[in-house]
Amino acid sequence: MRGDGREFGEPSNSGERLTFQRDGGTAPSRPRTSSLRLGPCGRGSPRVSRFEKIRRTRATKIAVAAPEYGRIWGGIGTYVSQLLRGLGPHHEVTILGGKEARSSIPNVTTVPMTNGGSVMTNYLKFQLALRRRLPDLIREYRPDLFIVHHAQMPDLLTSGVDCPIVVTTHTTILGQSRGIQQARRRGSPLDESEKTTLTVLPALLPAEVYYWKRVRHALFVSNAVRNEVMGAYEPRLRTAATVLNGLSLDDAPPVGDEPSDAAPILFTGRLLGWKGLSVLFRALTELSGGERLDVTGSGAVETWKRHAQSLGLGPDRVRLLGVIPRTELLARLRAASVVVVPSFMES
Repeated sequence: MRGDGREFGEPSNSGERLTFQRDGGTAPSRPRTSSLRLGPCGRGSPRVSRFEKIRRTRATKIAVAAPEYGRIWGGIGTYVSQLLRGLGPHHEVTILGGKEARSSIPNVTTVPMTNGGSVMTNYLKFQLALRRRLPDLIREYRPDLFIVHHAQMPDLLTSGVDCPIVVTTHTTILGQSRGIQQARRRGSPLDESEKTTLTVLPALLPAEVYYWKRVRHALFVSNAVRNEVMGAYEPRLRTAATVLNGLSLDDAPPVGDEPSDAAPILFTGRLLGWKGLSVLFRALTELSGGERLDVTGSGAVETWKRHAQSLGLGPDRVRLLGVIPRTELLARLRAASVVVVPSFMES
């Protein structure tokens, strides 16, 4: 709950409202007027101020702009996937994603927006496509709530959206640039998207400042990210909450079906310099017991294999598995003795 008493949340299955606390926890309370006023986008009718009133008449319609969904299964793509599992059965969700976006979850519709190009190019294409197509999309899908992800700023070029826009925030461009610079100073390989970020940073930072001045409703994945945003950008937020990232093993194979070749140490994530993978490799060289490391995630696998070999770590010590099915990833997470997150920044 914010200091001014405003809330951000949705009714639980029992009909109670989940009130987000300052520390990111939740506590049930009676349904009451929400400061995040839900109403149909672009329909010209008065906005409904009580979520409960909407819930009684029909399912809430939620649109999610996610350029990475169906294209890159990094943190944000995975986050959207998990978000849909919670929202889909109870609401009507429309995903604006990449050409490959698909979903088998009930009540979830996918709309392809862009396809192709590098990560940064895809983001720009998505921004342009959303600016061009948003009026028609709103008329067709009539959302009550619009969710976007700050890292991609998909709605940067749009305006005139009548319904609330909730910005989920995992990291910032400023924070990423600091992490990339630290990785480069330590001799880590950098992804092309990281090199591009540093090259166009003088243009990206003013855009990010402008973007945060527009944001009114935000979800943060940690208090560290929240404090960074509030301190560096001073957004004029009306509602905000910290909802910590979690991990569910519900989809993992039964206990006992873990891969027999699973290494005791596991890293999972996109293969980016600021994720700190090079630091993990160097730490592994200090271990004298021959401990093995498995690395899963999308990125320049061959580049990181060469980097490991340059440090004296062969395939008997480090295996880069690339992208693996989620069920296998969950099984490896459960089988690992240690899961390492050596990132230069919290995200």
